[in-house]
Amino acid sequence: FDTFGGMIYMYLCDNPKLGRKYSTCLLYFICGLANFIIALAENFKDPCESGQFVDILIVIMFYLGRLTTSAGYAIMLQWAAEYFPTAIRGRACGFSQMLGYLLAIFFPLVLLLRQINSGLPSGIFGLFAVLMCYFVMQLPETYDLPTIHTFEQAHQLYSKRKN
Repeated sequence: FDTFGGMIYMYLCDNPKLGRKYSTCLLYFICGLANFIIALAENFKDPCESGQFVDILIVIMFYLGRLTTSAGYAIMLQWAAEYFPTAIRGRACGFSQMLGYLLAIFFPLVLLLRQINSGLPSGIFGLFAVLMCYFVMQLPETYDLPTIHTFEQAHQLYSKRKN
């Protein structure tokens, strides 16, 4: 699904109506919604019945969440490079990716919560995706702006949050 996510990324990333900020927020909101639907479907699934409709719904929502996560992550990689001045861009992008990978180490532990409630892991992943929307909305838009080369330009971009 990374290939299809890349296709969505190519369309949304340079969309003048959405830009990077709203594209990322939209994708992660859809991901969070898909995870919440999975969490609800897991709780309403009856083990005594065949539940084929619920199983199909869970699979569709899983792939929708995976697709939107791939596209959102691709936008975030480009967007991160636009936030840092040229002098530190490589190191800053590498550091931010390293932090993301370190946090990703702990996400498989969330799956252990399935023993408490089968829908709990999907609900937590959905919550993180919706929280991501909130944090993305706090960042300035970088679509159609020149590349940041100096720390002064970076400070100007960071100080104007309302875009």
